[in-house]
Amino acid sequence: MSSGEPEGQIDDAGRLAAIAAASAAFSDAVPDMEALLAIVAEQISRTTGDFCSVVLLSRDGRQIEPVAAFHPDPAVLQDAAQRLGVPMELDAAGPWKTVLTERRPVVIDIDPDHLPANMAPHQARHISKWRIRQAAMIPMVAGDRVVGGLNLNRMEGSAPLGEDDLKLLESLATRAARAIAIAQLMREQRMTASELETNVAERTRELSATSQFLDSMIENIPNMIFVKDAKELRFVRINHAGEELLGFSRDELMGKNDFDFFPADQAELFVAADRATLRNRRLVDIPEETIQTRNKGARTLHTQKIPILDAAGEPSFLLGISEDITEARIVQEALLQAQAEAERANKAKSQFLASMSHELRTPLNAILGFSELLSDDTSDKFDKGTRRRFLDQIHTSGQHLLQLINDILDLSKVEAGQMELHLQSVELGELVQEVRASIEPLARSKAIVLNTESSRELSLIADSAKVKQMLLNLVSNAIKFTPSGGRIDIRVRRLESWVEIAVSDSGIGIAKEDLGRLFAEFQQLDAGPGRQQEGTGLGLALTKRFAELHGGQVIVESELGKGSTFTLRLPLQTPAPRVSRVPASVAPLHVASIDLDRPLVLVVDDNPQAAEILSRHLEAGGFRTEVARTGSEALSMAGELKPVAITLDILLPEVDGWEVMSRLKADPATRDIPVVVVSVVDKPLLGRALGAFDYFVKPVDGKALLSRLSRYTFTTKVKSEPVQVLVVDDEKANLDMLEALLKPAGFGVLKAGSGQEGIDMARSEMPSLILLDLMMPGLSGFDVVEALRGEEATRSIPIMVLTAKTLTEDDKRALNGQVAAIFQRNSMAGAELTGWLQGIVAHRRN
Repeated sequence: MSSGEPEGQIDDAGRLAAIAAASAAFSDAVPDMEALLAIVAEQISRTTGDFCSVVLLSRDGRQIEPVAAFHPDPAVLQDAAQRLGVPMELDAAGPWKTVLTERRPVVIDIDPDHLPANMAPHQARHISKWRIRQAAMIPMVAGDRVVGGLNLNRMEGSAPLGEDDLKLLESLATRAARAIAIAQLMREQRMTASELETNVAERTRELSATSQFLDSMIENIPNMIFVKDAKELRFVRINHAGEELLGFSRDELMGKNDFDFFPADQAELFVAADRATLRNRRLVDIPEETIQTRNKGARTLHTQKIPILDAAGEPSFLLGISEDITEARIVQEALLQAQAEAERANKAKSQFLASMSHELRTPLNAILGFSELLSDDTSDKFDKGTRRRFLDQIHTSGQHLLQLINDILDLSKVEAGQMELHLQSVELGELVQEVRASIEPLARSKAIVLNTESSRELSLIADSAKVKQMLLNLVSNAIKFTPSGGRIDIRVRRLESWVEIAVSDSGIGIAKEDLGRLFAEFQQLDAGPGRQQEGTGLGLALTKRFAELHGGQVIVESELGKGSTFTLRLPLQTPAPRVSRVPASVAPLHVASIDLDRPLVLVVDDNPQAAEILSRHLEAGGFRTEVARTGSEALSMAGELKPVAITLDILLPEVDGWEVMSRLKADPATRDIPVVVVSVVDKPLLGRALGAFDYFVKPVDGKALLSRLSRYTFTTKVKSEPVQVLVVDDEKANLDMLEALLKPAGFGVLKAGSGQEGIDMARSEMPSLILLDLMMPGLSGFDVVEALRGEEATRSIPIMVLTAKTLTEDDKRALNGQVAAIFQRNSMAGAELTGWLQGIVAHRRN
């Protein structure tokens, strides 16, 4: 504004500059609606020098709402801001209805001293206070849409609005309208997108809830429900009732077809019915069909099948619902018909077992066959030796089945990096002969010539059990893929710092495209025309993983139709990631004077002064001592010297004391040696949970240590009263088995079939030991431990946990310091269990 013009008037150059500045400001603020409205009010106010407010028209055109205002004087702005955000009906808004409906500006001259009587009080007060002389209302129009309007109040001292001023305001209003319309559109788009996202999320939750409801309904229906893909008729879904009926888990069934589980003739019938259902595209009702299950034998089903069509009307899946009507059918049939059905079921059972893998078929046949002979022998036609042989066969076969399960557990351990190697010197000649003796009956059954070439002097440092398992897997695999009358050669040779064990067969060979699948878990190659696949598909995978743990590898050479050679390549000296041995350069420290008549205590401490102090205390108390300065030395010397007790420091080089104690308790040769922790590490609960018989924090009281150790030397005569062991388990078979195991070993056995019964018997009988299962209904084993440890009378009774449960870290923390030992079922033999118990009792009595 030039100095020669009245206040409030703008020349042409000023107008253009104002329009340009406002346009730029409006454009920059478009994404932010609130900021844009504030900038519109400020830009126009600063351009004209007047108070300016922005009014928006509602979408339905019925209301207006002042949303932003500006005036250079904060007092004016504060007074006007009280009305911001207060909507009013357009019909009651006076001139605004004319401005917005006719889309033209309206200018009203005002005499602040003579206001109309019907004016709203807040308007009259505002006009009088700020001496407003003129009001202009300018419509904001974007395209064909009225967005709102601008309200300008001109006060005393300013020139009245002229025609040029109105043109400027209309130009600014148009630009502001466009910017506001764009901002509104963007905000609406954001809101629409947000609403859409919310709707999608809500719909997803609804679909998920519906899916969960359908899944729950399918899983709880008592009849078998299954779904197969229409192309290859492979299982893609089965419910819990189907798993129970067939005897296979859904993991076993998924991706496989009927030929993988049922006899061929039965599978052909199922497939024919499936194809007919898909071809006719209608429900097929099968009143009766016989199916061979794994655990329940032959069952008669009433089955209905229906195709599931895709959007194009083509079958994509097959849905089946089967009701087991076996019992109802048996009740209705005559005796002759029932007998015929039983004969057919036996035949189907034989066919089913014949199609199973050798690894499962052999032990199952042995267990079922020999147990049936013993069960039917009511007239004692078998002598004692024959019955003993039958029982041995059943036990051996059961161990083999357990080994199959262990294969899967071994694989999971390898995957988790928790597989340990127990390194020792392995005589390969002897090991090869052991493998040959184990596998020769299987080779003989197929008239396969088994040839071995090995030097008895050849040895390596490795895990003997793992090497034997690898070789057994390779030879078993060779027999499986070698036809009757073939030949298998096992050759062992040394190649510099490596040992190579090659297993060659004259079998069917392996196609190049199949070599990549050889060592994949649960993958099996075709054994040839007419042959069923055998095994779990884990043997070669485990062999490869075990070889890699030893720092070795498995190499395969094969030619289709001519046979294969699998070469196990192992280093002579296996690096031990988890097991340390005594370095050759470190000699154990021996005490100068050795009296073999005095009990030996192994002192484990890397501090020479601390070791000497302990040794002096012990020697003065009638013991002789030897010192190990590292964890590795301690493990080696404990196995070699068999001391009556071990004092163990925790802070050791190479292998710390916690690991040493764990390995000592895991090794049958050292498990029963009492370990007394003597360390600056103050964690007695952890020490006792890991198997320590006592725990001293340095500096140690020599007399107290001698007093404790004297109880572990077994020089005091064991008292003669009977030892009562309380066995707590909800499975009667487990109670009976443990009773049969413990009574011959001299223990009295108390049996409790529940957690509460176990607590009550512990209180009343005060047994010497408690064998406790963890997984029981009602009060669990964890609850029993907590209850017994919470009472003074039962707190000192040793508790040994014997469970099939795989303990989590939370489980271990819950039992930490509360139980004497934790053993997995099947991980220790009966003799080991009774030996462990006898050792505990002897220590407590002495």
